[in-house]
Amino acid sequence: MGRSAARVPSPTILYPKNHQATQVDLPQQV
Repeated sequence: MGRSAARVPSPTILYPKNHQATQVDLPQQV
Protein backbone atom coordinates (compact mmCIF):
# COMPACT_ATOMS: atom_id res chain seq x y z
CA MET A 1 0.00 0.00 0.00
CA GLY A 2 2.86 2.36 0.79
CA ARG A 3 4.26 2.07 -2.72
CA SER A 4 0.92 2.71 -4.43
CA ALA A 5 0.19 5.58 -2.03
CA ALA A 6 3.49 7.21 -2.97
CA ARG A 7 2.56 6.96 -6.63
CA VAL A 8 -0.97 8.29 -6.30
CA PRO A 9 -1.74 9.60 -2.80
CA SER A 10 -4.76 11.59 -4.03
CA PRO A 11 -6.94 8.60 -5.07
CA THR A 12 -5.91 6.72 -1.94
CA ILE A 13 -7.07 9.56 0.30
CA LEU A 14 -10.16 10.36 -1.76
CA TYR A 15 -11.19 6.72 -1.95
CA PRO A 16 -9.73 4.99 1.14
CA LYS A 17 -12.53 2.42 1.03
CA ASN A 18 -11.68 1.51 -2.58
CA HIS A 19 -8.97 -1.10 -2.00
CA GLN A 20 -9.46 -2.22 -5.60
CA ALA A 21 -7.87 1.00 -6.84
CA THR A 22 -4.70 0.33 -4.82
CA GLN A 23 -4.61 -3.30 -5.93
CA VAL A 24 -4.76 -2.22 -9.57
CA ASP A 25 -1.88 0.25 -9.08
CA LEU A 26 0.28 -2.38 -7.38
CA PRO A 27 0.37 -4.81 -10.36
CA GLN A 28 0.94 -1.90 -12.76
CA GLN A 29 4.02 -0.80 -10.83
CA VAL A 30 5.41 -4.34 -10.76
